[in-house]
Amino acid sequence: MKRLLPALVLLATASCGGASGGASLRFETQRLELGTMHQYEEKEFVLPFTIEGSGAVRIRVLDTSCGCTDVKLMVDGKILLQAEKDHGAPVPEKPEDDKGLSAEAGDTAIELPAGTHGEVRGTYRPERRLNDQMVTVTIDGSMLNSPAKSQIHALIKPVFVVAANAGNFGTRRQAELKQGELVQEVTVQAPAAFQVKFWKGAPANLLIEAVPDSTVPAPGGDGVLQKFRLRLQPDTPEGTKQFTVTAETSLGPAPLDLPVAWRILGPVVYAPEHRVTFANKQNDQDHEFLVKVSATSAEEPPLPKPEVDFLGEVAGRLTADVEELPASGQGYAGWLIRVKLPKGTQAGVYNGSLRISYPADSGIAAKEMTAYARVQEPR
Repeated sequence: MKRLLPALVLLATASCGGASGGASLRFETQRLELGTMHQYEEKEFVLPFTIEGSGAVRIRVLDTSCGCTDVKLMVDGKILLQAEKDHGAPVPEKPEDDKGLSAEAGDTAIELPAGTHGEVRGTYRPERRLNDQMVTVTIDGSMLNSPAKSQIHALIKPVFVVAANAGNFGTRRQAELKQGELVQEVTVQAPAAFQVKFWKGAPANLLIEAVPDSTVPAPGGDGVLQKFRLRLQPDTPEGTKQFTVTAETSLGPAPLDLPVAWRILGPVVYAPEHRVTFANKQNDQDHEFLVKVSATSAEEPPLPKPEVDFLGEVAGRLTADVEELPASGQGYAGWLIRVKLPKGTQAGVYNGSLRISYPADSGIAAKEMTAYARVQEPR
């Protein structure tokens, strides 16, 4: 069985053998509107064309500007050329009765006489693409107007629409969790009602369930709205989490991505929270970095005085004093740690950590923060 000539074989120019004799290939439309589609939907399209002028034309290449589109050049219902794109699915074989009309790899071109009416048939698959999308279909050969081009246009909408902060629990105190789970409801817009087969990426302390009987028509008749309930369990540790959970649904390959975030505060708030930095400091003067340690709320008992230690290369180079921090409009009472880089510290780069600990009977966990100093000689 003869094989179809693949796209991108020996890109043709106007100088290829067999002059067109003044013939051109004219598409019936320069831009075909496919309208609005959803991701992973498929639409077929047809681009009719005519060979105008005198003499025959030789066509070598049929191609598209996007791997999301398959196209076939057809005359009288028979495939002459085919641009196959890889979508992970097999391309149907050419019917046996087309063998007399298709070009083999050894042929120089497909010849179409003047007056030929044909068409380019294709399938557009937007997959993960979004918004306005334009794909150019190109036929290259000996025509006077080579390469002849037409475009298809589509507006692609996501299968699922979820508000960016829908799954954000915000900043909550651990004391709230001890009183019971935290609950957040998320609304998802979709083309039609669907079921979730399973969720991926959800930690054990986050439970996700569909809200029964919550499906209602979306505003303007644009699909439906469905609700899901997120339940953050009481054993969630303090700290900040930001991630995405993904659901496989009955609507096909489009994933439902749900952004989730929370910040759970223990009995202590640190400002800054993670890092003590002395960057490019000259050693002919003293330098200071402040760390505020305060209670999460007025409901928390007074914080005991913390003990401060330095670990790693910063030990012996950085020092710290701890003083009381009264309550103010910017926070509750606590402690102020003055981390110091003394004058005369030898030039170099020092890494390590600052460890803040409390008496064992306080029940407050120790905190470690990255500590970094880059010290330079005076300029």
